Amino acid sequence: MNEAFLFLESLINYERSLVKYGENAYDPGKLSRILTQFGYGALPFGIIHIAGTKGKGSTAAYCAGLLAENGGPVGLYTSPHLVRLNERMTVDGVPVTDDELSDIIIRRRDGITAERLTYFEALTFIAIIHFIMKKCRWAVLETGMGGRLDATNFCVPAVSVITPISFDHTKFLGNTLAAIAGEKAGIIKPGVPVVSGPQADEVKKVIIETARRKNAPLIWFDDAVRYEITARSPEGSTIDAAVNAAGKTVELKELKVAQAGDVFAVNFLTALVSVLSAGITPDESAIRRAASASIPGRIERIGNIVIDVSHNDTSLSALFAALRDYFGLERVNLYIGTLSDKEIGRIADAVRAEGGLFGAVGVFDFPTGGDRKSGGAALFEKLKDMEKCVYYNDPRDILLGKGMVSVFTGSFYAYPILKEIALAQRGRAISPPLT
Repeated sequence: MNEAFLFLESLINYERSLVKYGENAYDPGKLSRILTQFGYGALPFGIIHIAGTKGKGSTAAYCAGLLAENGGPVGLYTSPHLVRLNERMTVDGVPVTDDELSDIIIRRRDGITAERLTYFEALTFIAIIHFIMKKCRWAVLETGMGGRLDATNFCVPAVSVITPISFDHTKFLGNTLAAIAGEKAGIIKPGVPVVSGPQADEVKKVIIETARRKNAPLIWFDDAVRYEITARSPEGSTIDAAVNAAGKTVELKELKVAQAGDVFAVNFLTALVSVLSAGITPDESAIRRAASASIPGRIERIGNIVIDVSHNDTSLSALFAALRDYFGLERVNLYIGTLSDKEIGRIADAVRAEGGLFGAVGVFDFPTGGDRKSGGAALFEKLKDMEKCVYYNDPRDILLGKGMVSVFTGSFYAYPILKEIALAQRGRAISPPLT
């Protein structure tokens, strides 16, 4: 690991060791200050800013795809990464290179140190600099854990987007949907349009009130979109849709969204509403190309193995529904691991609710590379009375049978190991991690 990456790794990393959530630990103002310090008080590109609990990563990817079809480079900043850090910041789908990362860090290291940026704040800063250097016309920024205090919340975007909110990080964001929604709705800016995906009534009230206080035009998914899923298959969904936003109407027949799961049809249409609300109207061919994108780690099938990074009860329920509705599977083996700070009780309830789908249930732990602990053993305690439920200290200890599909899920952090397991079945190697 070279000097630049050693410096990056030396920064406080709340992804590896979560601390008490609050202004004392998180301050998006740092990004405004350091960007101004380096002469970028005004950014040369428009921004779509996305928060939420579920679907924000895929919605961000779809927004970037739709914007890219409009001409000019488009930056995309997401987190966490699956295998390599470089995945977090891409331009037109191409990850930042090691040399580009290193150059940005070395040239601005003193500023990062002086402003006391954390690891995530520094990555956000680096991403913005990278997008400027690549002459991006647009950037799509996905928040990390919250919204109000997230490093990405320094920006004034063309549109703010809030994807469906459910229970996650309750120890930090609050143990009610209203409290969590308050943190996520913190990205809403005065006078800036806000697009919301489908939400529970408790969440809607918070978003409505926040938008009202900030005089931000509010566009609800259910008001802007009429759609019907006409076909489902392992290759994704086919939908008919009419989308109305910002005075524009787009009608689509037999649009193919190349990602299995109803949620991805919703996420794609949310992205289309968001792009329209930002003042961009992609033509129909551009929309169809953007919908054809496949997103790694989301119901990703390799041979007889499905990998998915679902890590709360809502996303797991959507995964299980997709296995039935898109793949026609009536029985699978489930292998699941999670972090100890996740909603383990809710995750266990989601697994129990679908018990008839599983031939075997394996619960595993995995290395996390930081202070955040794997929670497999705790999850197993809540599931061990299920028939054929077995605990594994490491997913590589699992002996895969032939015939039945094996589904591995539960965490972004387990993805590299799970991908190795899947590719080993196909005799392939995974790309090396960043060093």
